[in-house]
Amino acid sequence: MTPKQTEFEKETTRERAARYSPSQGLKDAAQVAIDLGMPLLLTGAPGTGKTDLAHFLAYKRNESEALVFHTKSTSVYTDLFYQYDALGHFRAGQGASIGTYITIQALGTAIQRAERREGRSVVLVDEIDKAPRDLPNDILNEIENMEFQIKETNASHKADPEFQPILVFTSNKEKDLPDAFLRRCVFFYIDFKDVPLDEIIRTRFKLDERPDAAVLAANALVHFKNIREIGLDKIPATAELIKWIDYLIRRNVDVTARDPKTVDLLAISYSLLAKNDDDLKKLKKSR
Repeated sequence: MTPKQTEFEKETTRERAARYSPSQGLKDAAQVAIDLGMPLLLTGAPGTGKTDLAHFLAYKRNESEALVFHTKSTSVYTDLFYQYDALGHFRAGQGASIGTYITIQALGTAIQRAERREGRSVVLVDEIDKAPRDLPNDILNEIENMEFQIKETNASHKADPEFQPILVFTSNKEKDLPDAFLRRCVFFYIDFKDVPLDEIIRTRFKLDERPDAAVLAANALVHFKNIREIGLDKIPATAELIKWIDYLIRRNVDVTARDPKTVDLLAISYSLLAKNDDDLKKLKKSR
């Protein structure tokens, strides 16, 4: 049987953006990037709100949501702007229009909108550190001048400076980014201690309307904060916390209870927080 969706899972990106509450430091860094027309580079543990910031900025600018590019280990710099389906074009034959096989991507769409003076879009390039090292260096000119060329058609597009896209990069620091790229960005590190966990849990699970679940979540949050201090190899962050509390609420597990059923369910739930066998063993001893 498929578990019932939580209210959080039913929320749209825009609804989550409306609930997002960035720290004052993060808001200040974002404003500097916007005012100077520079990309904002956000780092921090997974679940600290890096991607949410871009959607929050879009929400504040009355856009439906940010344009998103999800970086992959195989991404090349042109993928941020457009993708060309060479195989599909080849199969269609030489008579087929090449434009039919070109799909404009997130940053390319934002630049085209700015070129047509349709607005200043927010673009999220998520997990730029996953890309091959050459990619950040290859886009230096494009992000500085907000322009790109589709080499297959020789078409060029350049943003009107008045409508320059707002560009947000995120990084989990899986590898270092090139210095030349870093110099062109406004940098901000989101510290986990600045993440408003109580507010995130309260709003995402609508606990004001669910008093019983609110008690379970409050007890779980205290336990979670203690867990982060026991010396785990991989310390769980917000993303793990949300999944864990989702499970506890669904199963009606109060972490303060001592009955055998609760103890067993809690032990099972630790698999949502641990990332290796040693951490799982430490968690099961943390009660």
